[in-house]
Formats: sequence, structure tokens, C-alpha cells
Amino acid sequence: MRALLTDLRYAARILRQNPGFGLIAVLALAVGTGATSAMFSVVDAVLLRPLPYLEPDRLAWVAVSFPRIGLEFMLGPDYLEWTQQNHVFENLTAFDSTSCDLTGGDEPVRLLCGTVTQTFFAVIGVQPVLGRSFIPSEDQPRGPRAVILTYGLWQGRFGGDRGVLGRAVTLDGETYTVIGVMPSGFLFPNQIKVDALIPQRLDVAEQVSRKSMRLLKSVGRLKRGVAPAQARAELNILLDNDRRRFPRLYGKDVQTRVLPLAEHTARRVRLSLLVLLGAVACVLLIACVNIANLLLARSVSRRREIAIRMALGANGIRLAR
Repeated sequence: MRALLTDLRYAARILRQNPGFGLIAVLALAVGTGATSAMFSVVDAVLLRPLPYLEPDRLAWVAVSFPRIGLEFMLGPDYLEWTQQNHVFENLTAFDSTSCDLTGGDEPVRLLCGTVTQTFFAVIGVQPVLGRSFIPSEDQPRGPRAVILTYGLWQGRFGGDRGVLGRAVTLDGETYTVIGVMPSGFLFPNQIKVDALIPQRLDVAEQVSRKSMRLLKSVGRLKRGVAPAQARAELNILLDNDRRRFPRLYGKDVQTRVLPLAEHTARRVRLSLLVLLGAVACVLLIACVNIANLLLARSVSRRREIAIRMALGANGIRLAR
């Protein structure tokens, strides 16, 4: 302990004699470690940390890929039919997002509203922390209009009032009843933040007749022991049935996509994030090399001092310290 205190006093005396050296070393390390830590936090949140849902490894992104237009989505009739006909998913949900205006109160607010089917909460395994989720009747075209607030909107617009349940609010000129509040930090399956959730309200007869098809996003919860590849093989059979019925819509290049949700979420940014992480790691490496060069230059300037200390009997360990 005494030796440590002696070394600390000596180091402080050296830094006082040459403050520029210490300042440059601290700044170089601060820039390198700060950038690396910040970038790793982003990589951890996007690529490494599990998605904030129940058993996220069983969640799969489900879509139909149309290469000619470069898009993938789930058509409303496919969602309704495949939900009933598949044997690989416990359940499927369809969702989307749209802007909506919340009026009444102090001033109108433009919100991003998520539209979800009634099965949404069972599929992702997240329930409101206050109130309840949608019931089947609220997901019907002419059913009661209900809305679930996100935690941020509840706190910011309604002051965290638990009495908000049952209150009427106006969205795009229509009256909705508040039935619940989602947990803090809730994200849509495509990892965007929405302000409120409203029912999808698909018209089954309209969708199945294919008179007006909705373009949706879809996520399914795989049955235990079912792999995404197995699920995709079954959905390809269902797609082949559609291809025979509607050959102009489902060309030969149209295919199903079933990916683990975490993989789908990260696939568009994975390479960019890893490149950025490598870049900031290089910044840290350069900072360390620069500090090593500073130490080497400083040791050269102290050759006379080191020689005197060796002559007085200092050993190698002591000199290194």
C-alpha cells in the first residue's frame, strides 16, 4: 500500500511537470473509448439484445415477396385464409401504421397510430399495463371503436391519469373509447414507436372476395419445435394454391418469406452497424497507438533519469512502475 501511494505521488508530480502529456493522453482515450462505447450500445440494442417480447425466438416475420416491384407484404385475403389453413403457427397477426389526428383538449396532435388485429397481443406476448387489450367484436368493421394508448402518450397528453380508461377521445373525427395503456418502451414488431393502437377491422367478406385487398405486415408465433424453414415450406403450398387460382397476381417469381423476427428487424442495418463498430474500434486502436508513441518519446527524453535510478539500485520492476 505504501508503495502504491509513493507511485501515485510520483505520477502526480510528473504530470504537474508536464501537464500537456497527460491532457493529450486523456483526450485521446476519451475520444476512442467514448465513440466505441456509444457505438457498441447501439449494436447491443439492435443486434444482440433479445426483442422485448415473450419468447422472441418463436416470432417470425411472414410475408409474400413480389420481386418485380421489389416489395414484400401480406395481402389481406392471404392473411385471413392462411390463419385458418396453416398448421405451423400458434397464431398470426397483421398490423400496419398510419397517421391520425387527436383532437379535443388543448390543441390537436398528429399521432402515429398502429392498426392491429385482435390477435396481436397474444402473438407478441405483451399486454397493456393498464386496462385490457382488444376483444373480437372491436376488430369487426362495424364494431365498437376502441383505442389503446402507448405509455408516452398517456403520460404526455393525459398526465398519467389512471382515470383515462373509459374516456372518449377523438381520432380523425371519430370517437374512440380508451380501453388500455401499453407498457413503457413498447415497440411495434418492425421496431417503430407508435402513439396509439387501434383495431385493424378487416372486412372478411371484402378481403376474401379480393375486391379491395389490404396490404399488411404480419408476424406469427411458431408452434414449439417448428423451424422457420418448415413454416415457409407449408406456406409455399398455400401460395401454390393461390397461384393456381390467381396466376396473374402470383407469378412464378412470387415466394413466401418466413424469417425470425429478430433477423428481419436487423437485416437492413446489420452490415452498416458492424462497419461503424469496426470504424470506431479503429479510432480506439489509433488512440492507443498514439499514446504508446507518446510514452516511447517520453521514455527517450528520460534516459538520463532512468540511468541515474538504475545506478542507485532501482530494479526493472520498479522502473516499469
